[in-house]
This record gives sequence, structure tokens and C-alpha cells, in this order.
Amino acid sequence: MSAPSQIQPIATSTGKGLCKWWPLCKLDAQICGGIEKDRCSEFGANGKKQAPKDSELARAYRNATWSETAKRRHCTWGCGLAVECGGMKGDSCEKYGVNGTDKDNRPSDERGVDEEATQGRAQSPVKIEEKKG
Repeated sequence: MSAPSQIQPIATSTGKGLCKWWPLCKLDAQICGGIEKDRCSEFGANGKKQAPKDSELARAYRNATWSETAKRRHCTWGCGLAVECGGMKGDSCEKYGVNGTDKDNRPSDERGVDEEATQGRAQSPVKIEEKKG
């Protein structure tokens, strides 16, 4: 926007806005139109590329935002790395979580997964010696 006697235009936005498809679309939302998902010039309704599934966007978001330590943690349900399925907490797993694709066939509620191992802090087994009487 600029006034008649103004040489330099003034930005109407106060900061860089991420596209709703970020990190798959790296453009500023003001440039690609990604203020709403369907308006993005890359993945929107008339976008250049086919829109990915929500699970693919969620996986890309986790890869872009999670720390390296978090990326090494295993899913609470034991289906793999939490960064792949979102299963840092049991309810979030894309396979066995609350809205998971295989939630009706999830492992027992006890999960059968060592809690320390899911947090990436598994310790080596300690040999327990029996007392001889």
C-alpha cells in the first residue's frame, strides 16, 4: 500500500506468515495464498501439486519441528518411531491412537513397551543376584 506522494510501499503485514501447508510449502502465506489450505498455489484447490494427505503433512511437520532426541523415541504402542506415527503419547499414534487407522486392533492397554525405552532412555539390563541363604 502506498500514498500518492510516497516512493516506497509499506507492507500491510507485520510479519512472515507460514502457509497452512508448511513445511511442505515453504512460501510465505501472503505469496502462495496459503492463509487457508485451499488457497495455496502449490497444494490448494487449484494448486500445481496434488495435496498430500493430512497424515503426510503431520509427519512433515513433526520432522521439521521435533528435536533430534524426540525423533529417536519410539511410539508408545511400539509400532515404530514416534516421529513417523505421532505416537509420542498413546492417543496420538496414527495407527493405534484415538483416531488411529487400526485402533480396534491395538495391543493391550498395558502396551507391552518398556516406558524407559519409549522415552529413548533405555538402560542396560542389570543382573539381579539371588541371596544365598
